[in-house]
Amino acid sequence: MVLMIVSGRSGSGKSVALRALEDMGFYCVDNLPVVLLPDLARTLADREISAAVSIDVRNMPESPEIFEQAMSNLPDAFSPQLLFLDADRNTLIRRYSDTRRLHPLSSKNLSLESAIDKESDLLEPLRSRADLIVDTSEMSVHELAEMLRTRLLGKRERELTMVFESFGFKHGIPIDADYVFDVRFLPNPHWDPKLRPMTGLDKPVAAFLDRHTEGFDAEVLLRNDEGTEAEANSVIALLMLDSAKGRQIEVEATGPQEEEALAAVIALFNSGFDED
Repeated sequence: MVLMIVSGRSGSGKSVALRALEDMGFYCVDNLPVVLLPDLARTLADREISAAVSIDVRNMPESPEIFEQAMSNLPDAFSPQLLFLDADRNTLIRRYSDTRRLHPLSSKNLSLESAIDKESDLLEPLRSRADLIVDTSEMSVHELAEMLRTRLLGKRERELTMVFESFGFKHGIPIDADYVFDVRFLPNPHWDPKLRPMTGLDKPVAAFLDRHTEGFDAEVLLRNDEGTEAEANSVIALLMLDSAKGRQIEVEATGPQEEEALAAVIALFNSGFDED
């Protein structure tokens, strides 16, 4: 398991990095006192969960020896890694100007420029022992998250997590829906007396729908605003084109066996939509 320690100057992207790590399955804690790191690691060791903790000037130990002692007291199951984020001085000043937030050291009667320089001196012991130093001056929020995903997981692709929910239009569309698929335009097998007792889990119903949806596939290439492309005849590729953690997809099903129909949709998703 990994204990990722995220540090860096304020405004360099620590909060963004922590959110990205949380999306990757890390247990994240913001500004945990350094002396509590071994306790956190021991708590998570039995659960086999990697952790990420941010450290800045507000919870910096008074001496490097305190940090080293905390590292030496970590359980053997954890491998500590130190990620240090930084950005050039002008970029940090601009980011503070854009967000209109106070620098953590501004309360010490320092100007923003002086606070940034002072913070750099205080964080130098952590920077000097960092396993990875990332300059975020020219990075967007999404680029930083993608870089961390590539470095830590060895892949750029995001995992697609979806929640399927059935609903009736007469009750209104769920307000948390990102996508709504209305399939009422399809022929209804309910009106076939032989198929009426069956559900979408039965092969004759699936074959019925297959016969009536032939020719729906199209060789169409879609591209989002980030330049990512996907073929429109690939269900998974289309969903990945705009995937995000916790993406909600609503599937409308009506009739006395709507739960069975929803189960069939979920089974189809779990099988990868029968795509290779």
